[in-house]
Amino acid sequence: MKNKKKSSAALFGFALVVFTLLLLVSEIAVAVINSVLADSDLGAYSTTLVILPVFSLAVTGFVVYLYYLVNVKSRTLVESLERVAHGDYTTRIEIKKGDSFANVYENFNKMTRELTSVKTLREGFIHDLSHEIKTPLCSIQGFASLLLEGGATEEESRRYLTIIANEAERLRNYAEGVLALSKLEHQEVAGESKDVRLDMQLRECVVTMQRSWEGKGIEVALDLEPVTAKTDGEMLRHVWTNLLENAIKFTPENGKIAVGLKRANGFAEVTVRDSGAGVPEGETDKIFEKYYRAGNAAKTRGSGLGLAVCKRICVLLNGEITCTSKLGEGSEFKVKLNV
Repeated sequence: MKNKKKSSAALFGFALVVFTLLLLVSEIAVAVINSVLADSDLGAYSTTLVILPVFSLAVTGFVVYLYYLVNVKSRTLVESLERVAHGDYTTRIEIKKGDSFANVYENFNKMTRELTSVKTLREGFIHDLSHEIKTPLCSIQGFASLLLEGGATEEESRRYLTIIANEAERLRNYAEGVLALSKLEHQEVAGESKDVRLDMQLRECVVTMQRSWEGKGIEVALDLEPVTAKTDGEMLRHVWTNLLENAIKFTPENGKIAVGLKRANGFAEVTVRDSGAGVPEGETDKIFEKYYRAGNAAKTRGSGLGLAVCKRICVLLNGEITCTSKLGEGSEFKVKLNV
């Protein structure tokens, strides 16, 4: 209420000042012109003196209206921004047809929609983070306590230790993912560039993971052209490892994975294709955002960091990574690099 009274008082004061100034300037102008021209037509002069206040009043009304319009629109925007500042990301400004502030309001509404999305993603991440950390820690603590109590057979002890080792590995991978992404986000350029035989590097990564894909009975097909690129080999190895791990993780038993490499239009194109569940429509770009996990990946272990790391590495190497997918038919990730 106080703000409205202050606003009304300010508007009245502004109108009074504008009207007074216009009237004063107009009267002075007419007096000067009459004096210079020695106009003896008092009737015309008197008429002018009557018209000028009316004209001044009309101009004042128009100026005040503009002031009021801008003031109201600005106050609406300021009040909405204050609500957002206090955490209300659901704030939206109604846009009326022909509104002079329509573009400003639309950008404001776009901002709040983005903030709502970020808030939802953050809350989801906190939930997933607590689950990702709490579950393995509980397992480690529980099975370690069983071992300390004694009485377990050798077979049971081995099983408990295996679970502890696996859960510890899970925590370590998660921590490494968070640290790697944090480092990459603050890194502006890639490391030292050297000649890297991409075909040999990809083959080595596939062989390194042979135990994983053979354990699921997955058939891996390689179609690798000899291609050399001047790049950061260690960073690239991280990309291939992440893509292959994802392909193995999401490909069902006895499925297929195809890894390809070719030179095309001055670029090296690497493709990793799987016969897994695929990515829901509209989410192929989002999966490269940190902590984001596709809707059908909820039951699969993961932090949502791997593809974000791959994306950042590709950016640093002046390359790009994309995904094409069809639900139920698998996904194909393509990495393009300068050669």
